[in-house]
Amino acid sequence: ITPSRVTFFRVSISTIILFVISSVVYGPNNVYRGICNINYQIYAVFIGFIYYIELISGCYSIIFIDVSIASSITTPWPVITMILAIFFLNENIFDYQVISMILVFVSVYGILFSGNRRRIASINNITETLDKK
Repeated sequence: ITPSRVTFFRVSISTIILFVISSVVYGPNNVYRGICNINYQIYAVFIGFIYYIELISGCYSIIFIDVSIASSITTPWPVITMILAIFFLNENIFDYQVISMILVFVSVYGILFSGNRRRIASINNITETLDKK
């Protein structure tokens, strides 16, 4: 299975789930009006394209780098979005957002640290094996 297929199915499933939830929460008429709104469609295509690029890049990165590193690159995106919203949209930041941001960065550090330890242990095992021969 290729990264393009994974991305296609992930986006398709997300679209269906979000459509159903939006229809239940806001009503099918409001969802239909939003779909027919040209300004909404331009925005949706732009954001969809950026989301697709992010997903396809993440899938292709797993081919070349360790999964722990690839996931640690994509994990902080919501935090980056929050920071951009603060600077460009003058959004307020709340305590729970700061706590969440700290947890994200600690988690990313933990993933990178554990992946690095595993890599070092593998290298040590290889060198010990070669030294025994």
